[in-house]
Amino acid sequence: MRRTKSRPKVSISPSQKKLLTFIAVLCFIFQAVSLHMMYKTEHQEQIDNAKIYGESVASGIKLIVNSSLYITQSMENLYLHNRKPFLDEFDMYCTGLGTSTPSASEFFIAPCGIISHAWPEEIKDSTIGFNIIKDTELGEKSVQAISTREITVAGPNILKNGKTGFIIRNPIFTNGKFEAFSVVVLDWNKFVQQIISEVDTSASEYDFGVWKKNNRHTYTDEYGFIFTDRKSTRLNSSH
Repeated sequence: MRRTKSRPKVSISPSQKKLLTFIAVLCFIFQAVSLHMMYKTEHQEQIDNAKIYGESVASGIKLIVNSSLYITQSMENLYLHNRKPFLDEFDMYCTGLGTSTPSASEFFIAPCGIISHAWPEEIKDSTIGFNIIKDTELGEKSVQAISTREITVAGPNILKNGKTGFIIRNPIFTNGKFEAFSVVVLDWNKFVQQIISEVDTSASEYDFGVWKKNNRHTYTDEYGFIFTDRKSTRLNSSH
């Protein structure tokens, strides 16, 4: 019967144990730091993407609002300097003014705050003759626009035709005296769709919102928001 040789036992000195322990600790620290750096890099990338996305959305909103402000000012100039032809062909002028901004869906002229001309055709019966200064819900905004002589933006609000939109009121003055309003309404759904068509909202994990910042002439919900892309009946503060 052959005897098997027993393997010699490996002896580790205390100094070697300390070295191995030190190496193990270093490996653990290196792995932890690597994981932290990966997380930090990924987190920073998310922040950078969110910033780029937010700036794109803000740029789209600003473009639409500025375009709408320009329309109210164009209506003011036509009213002051070419009034009769402008009012006689109000529908034709509004059709042309609205081509650059699809979400600008309704236009009004309101001498002394009372709507005399409206576009498009289907809203005339429900809006002509309406006094926007004495409106129980939004009349305050019209009064503020007159007293401050500034264009005001309010919304989203339920309109006379039952739709939802932002109301942009431009007070018109002659020789320092208030004379009329030129008004543009941005349709809520078209407003959202116009932004989405210009910004790929599906590519981001973030929602976007517009809220009041040092602007007492803006109507907001209980959270301070005037607009959000969340699909709910109540605006909320997530962004």
